[in-house]
Amino acid sequence: MVAKLDRLSRSVLDFASILTRAEAGGWSIVVLDLGVDMTSPSGRLVANILAAVAQWEREMIGQRIREGLAQSEKRLGRRPGLPPVGAAAQGPAPVAPQVLEAVRDLRNAGRSAGAIAERLNAYGHPSPRGGRWHRESVRRLLARLG
Repeated sequence: MVAKLDRLSRSVLDFASILTRAEAGGWSIVVLDLGVDMTSPSGRLVANILAAVAQWEREMIGQRIREGLAQSEKRLGRRPGLPPVGAAAQGPAPVAPQVLEAVRDLRNAGRSAGAIAERLNAYGHPSPRGGRWHRESVRRLLARLG
């Protein structure tokens, strides 16, 4: 049982294989959104047409992604997500010594990462990247500190 046919398969070949296994195994597939009886020839025809449309949709999505990446690469002069040529690898941003000390003190006092973030923001300490502190950024910092 599947909610939608395209959740079962977006390949006509895979779908045909699943139907063949179902028929050979004596079980049937129920697709909740179709309301099609796949035990009948007409139901299998409709399901196969919909599987072909799902495969076409998958291929079109892939084509649009490839075209978008090519456009981005042309515009940026590099693949999206990669650092610019010659850029140094970014590691963790440096944290001011007084912030490190405050984080250690607050953690030793039993404060949670969220409470530490609130305190750092209240005192006006910017995060390593210059923004606000969040629970996750404090957790990452605490993990770095050991």
